[in-house]
This record gives sequence, structure tokens and C-alpha cells, in this order.
Amino acid sequence: MEKRRGHVVVFSTLEQGHLIPCFQFCLNLAHRGLAITFVTTPLNASKLNPRLQQASSNGLPIRIEQLSLPPVQGLPPGHESCDTLPSSQMGNLYLATEQLQAPLEGLLQRLSQEDQPPTCVVGDMFTGWVTQTAVKLGFPAFTFLTSPAYGTLVYNSLWSHLPHLSTQSADIRVPDVPFVSVDRSELSPALQMADRSSPWHLFVSRQVKKNRLNHGHIVNTFHDLEPQMIEFMEKSTGKPVWSVGPVLPSDFINGIGISSSALSASERGKEATIEEKVCLEWLDEREAASVIYISFGSRNLVSPAQIEQLALGLEASGKPFIWAMRTCPQGEGEGEGEGAWESFLPPGFQKRTKGRGLGCLYQPLRLEFHAGEPEPRNSHYLLAISRGAVPQYQVVRPSPGRCAAGPPGRGRHCPSARGGEGRKTHYERRRGRCPSQRPYAAPRANGTNSRIRWRYFH
Repeated sequence: MEKRRGHVVVFSTLEQGHLIPCFQFCLNLAHRGLAITFVTTPLNASKLNPRLQQASSNGLPIRIEQLSLPPVQGLPPGHESCDTLPSSQMGNLYLATEQLQAPLEGLLQRLSQEDQPPTCVVGDMFTGWVTQTAVKLGFPAFTFLTSPAYGTLVYNSLWSHLPHLSTQSADIRVPDVPFVSVDRSELSPALQMADRSSPWHLFVSRQVKKNRLNHGHIVNTFHDLEPQMIEFMEKSTGKPVWSVGPVLPSDFINGIGISSSALSASERGKEATIEEKVCLEWLDEREAASVIYISFGSRNLVSPAQIEQLALGLEASGKPFIWAMRTCPQGEGEGEGEGAWESFLPPGFQKRTKGRGLGCLYQPLRLEFHAGEPEPRNSHYLLAISRGAVPQYQVVRPSPGRCAAGPPGRGRHCPSARGGEGRKTHYERRRGRCPSQRPYAAPRANGTNSRIRWRYFH
């Protein structure tokens, strides 16, 4: 093993889409001989413990330090991750993490007295207070971004400036990314309803401002995917940007392949309700590039009306599909509990699509399908460069148009309505697949990108 060349302290947002790639990034750093202290809450530490034990048994210099969340109004006790909370209470968890600033400062001061004191601190886009604390104590601070550069810049700009409040136009310019515009219908419902006093607007604005104190950004992306956006991020922030993605387990990067049964929940998210063997056998019976995969991640909830529209579009498309849906946490309202989303499907949908579709709760074979969450800001970018993705809110938006074999206003944006099976569709599919072949050439054998300047972490 390489001689240890530094000690990195890392704190991630308490959400699966942040914790999983951030902890994997820490393992990649540890593979290069860097000592890692991963800071999180007790419940999340217990979820990560199997991976920690495996890493320790392999001699990797990584440990977990725990900080307990203080009681916060609106946050039920024992809820330390977004996947256990209804959407109405997720913001309270983010606000609660800001109360960890003083405990983190005490932890960093204690670690500074050890034989191997921290050489830098890494937070993420929603933990600007981590950056602020590190800079206050004299540590170099970096921001790890789980989303690509494009998604991060657009998201932060839309929530910080709320540009939709200043215009009635359907076409909204993104203030900090002047060459990008979004359609008003592509804004999330929460963003469309936000105003200057909205807690989430104020929270994001605070984190963006505090993260400007950092020494650079570490982004879960790869250069061939968005070279212009990486360059723009460097110029607009005046800070270096390192593309280290895709952040995945090394065996997956090396092409060995990973069975989802060999991965813990901390590596791939929640357990699925379909066994891997059943899913793989079902996929083997389908033609290549013929299956539609629908997933909005472990955080996003889809309304009953949107579930109905998605189902009608899938049925009218005539295509085989896998539909991954998160369960409704307690307190989410009508239809709580396991399998509740099925009650919102059109009558007879499952019978009419039997043999053509698989439905499950949470993502099956998450790593095998995609390397990141298909959020609307990312699919918006992919659509622009490859015409290979359909934005999230466009998919489920009712329209007065007509889909082939579908009634007016129902499922207009199903795949069969996007150009049929002619040459153009084939060309678009080829273009859409091109970026997906490149991530595996970006990282080195241990799952890290060769472009990163490791001397900053020594």
C-alpha cells in the first residue's frame, strides 16, 4: 500500500443520493493511501458500517465519526435520512444539519491534536456550513458535487435567484448560466410555488454563499460528458474543478460486474421488491435497447395523477418497461405504505401490460442501470446534447395532444410519440448511447479519475 499522504475529513448531506457516492469517493481516496474520516449521524453510520468493516479488513485507512442531530421542531426523532421522511418534512432534516456546525468544529479541533491531523475538509453542495467551519479553522475546504456540473449550476441558480418570479414568459433564463434557459413547465412544483420567503430558497442561498469560500469543486462527472460546463464552472467560480466520476465501486468500473446481491443497501440504496434473478431473466428475453426504465430516485414522490399519466403512456407505447417507484413514507397522505402506489394505476393496467412490464418499489439493480439519479436538470442537459433523455416533468405533464393508440390528453409523451421506428429514431438512439460508453474509460482501475490533482489532498 502507498504511504499515507494526507488526512481528509468528509461530511455528506444525509440523503442516499449523496451518502452513497460520497462514501464511495472516500473509499477511492483511501485506495490511494489517504486517511479518511467520514462524519455522519449514528443511524447513517450503522447503514455504512458493513462497507466500513469490509474496507478496514482490506487495510484501507478509513473510519467513521458520529455526530448526533439535535431535536428540531418538525423533524420526528430517529429520522436521519430523507428516504424515511415524507416530502413535507425533508427540508426540516436539511435545516437540522446546520445545527451540527458547532459539534463539527469541536471534532475538527480534536482531530487536529492527533498524530495525523486533517489536511483538508470536504463537504457537499447542501453543506456550505462545513466549508465555512473548515475555513474558520484554517483547513483547505472542497465541495463534492454528486450531480454533474450542469445540474449543479442550474439547480443552485434557479433556487438562489428564483428567476421565474421576475417574468411571465414560459422561457426562463438561468441567471448564473446565461446561455441556458428552461421551460417553466420543467420547474419542479416546489420551485414554481416558491417565493423569496421560502425556507428552501433561503437554505440553498446560504449554502451557495458559504461554499464560495471553498478551494475548489470535486464533481461526480467525466470530462467527455460536459467539457464546456466543466470549463464554465471553473471560469465562473474562479476555482479549480476536478471531474472524478463516475463514482462507482472499482469492480464495476473494471468491467468485472457486480451482482446486486453482493452489494449492501449502503452501496445501492433500498432493497427492491423484485429478485435480481427474476429481473435479469426478464431482461434477457427482450431485445437490446428495447426496454424503458422509469425511476425518479429515492427522494422524489410522484403524485397519483402523474402515476396515472405515466401508466397510460407506457401502455400506449407498446414497449417493455421496468418501473421503479419509491414507497410513501408514513405521513405522506393518502395511499401510505408498501405498494400503495399501485392503487393509483388505471383499472386493468397491470393485466393489460402483463408480461411486458415489471413494477417494483425502489430501484432494482441500481448500479447496472445508471450511474446517477435521473433528475430533471440532468435529463434536460442530456436531451440537449444527445436527444437521449426525456425531462422528468415533461414525461408526466398532461397535454391536449394525442398519442398513438391513446386517447386525447393522455400519455402524449410516451416513447412511441417521439418519431416512430424510422431512421431518425434509430439515429437518436445511437446518439443517446454514445455518452453511456464513455464513463468506464474515464476512471482508473480503482474507480477514480486520472484528472484529479492529488497533491491538493496531501
